[in-house]
Amino acid sequence: METDFLPTLNNTAISHAPSIEEVGEDILVTFFAGSGEHQEDVCIYLQRYSDKGWGDAEIIATGEGEWGKSSCWNPVLFTTKNCELLLFYKVGPDPDEWWGMLKRSNDNGYTWSKGERLPNGILGPTKNKPLELNDGTLIIPSSDEKGKRWSIHLERLSASGEWSRTESINSPDKVLTIQPALLHYSESDIQLLARTASSKILQSRSNDAGVTWSEPELTKLPNPNSAIDGIVLEDGRALVVYNHSKNDEEAKVLAGPRTPLCLAVSENRGESFQRVITLEDGEGEFSYPSVIQCSDGRIQVVYTYNRKHIKRVTLNPSEIS
Repeated sequence: METDFLPTLNNTAISHAPSIEEVGEDILVTFFAGSGEHQEDVCIYLQRYSDKGWGDAEIIATGEGEWGKSSCWNPVLFTTKNCELLLFYKVGPDPDEWWGMLKRSNDNGYTWSKGERLPNGILGPTKNKPLELNDGTLIIPSSDEKGKRWSIHLERLSASGEWSRTESINSPDKVLTIQPALLHYSESDIQLLARTASSKILQSRSNDAGVTWSEPELTKLPNPNSAIDGIVLEDGRALVVYNHSKNDEEAKVLAGPRTPLCLAVSENRGESFQRVITLEDGEGEFSYPSVIQCSDGRIQVVYTYNRKHIKRVTLNPSEIS
């Protein structure tokens, strides 16, 4: 296991919510940073790792537009099968009022299109990557946080550019849940895992390529109301990165301790998971992981380190057992 930190930004108080993607021979990491959450100076930054090491951070999106100035949130990088690099992010004063934005790059993130505001009712991915079906349709994991009645839904972007969304998968009266991650076992078999305020990770399943979803249920994996991410590895195992701790049962909308940060694996298509590696177990906040498996087979995880730094861990699949 190898670890390193992205170069620290000297002019920001926080760095948070990273997203990682491989483009060509480089690794890109994007995150939001500024003087503090909700502040108008919070922008989306990008850092590139190449054969020369980490490059300087650059601002690739701000919260300025015809609406004036506002804060940026939760960037998500995703490369489509036709090699278009997408940057989804949010703009708005808080998650109650934010809206979805999208930028595109056709040169591996060196230049970007102007930000486009997504249609009304469409937020884009709230934390984790979409998945792409064989016909080019993107299935996008999304959620609403209005009025503390948290709910998850899926959005679809067709290859021709048409947007749609499902109804809420959960009832907020039963469980509060946001920021789903999608694990893609086959064209039809997709598992959804999500952050909750009920001390456990939630799951739902689709057997028809994301058109319909099973009744959501809580898994045995703990969750302190903190973000997760997951992927299906090339060898078929499912991998989840999460905080192996619980939130306060008496105050279910509050976050619990976001440590330790752990890695769990399933060898039965997500039916059960076993914790196998602890990435961080000290005091502090180690949260909002983003995970990919690169073309060389290695697994890379980035996450927030005490809200000030972004840390990367690189592992070989053989280390995960």
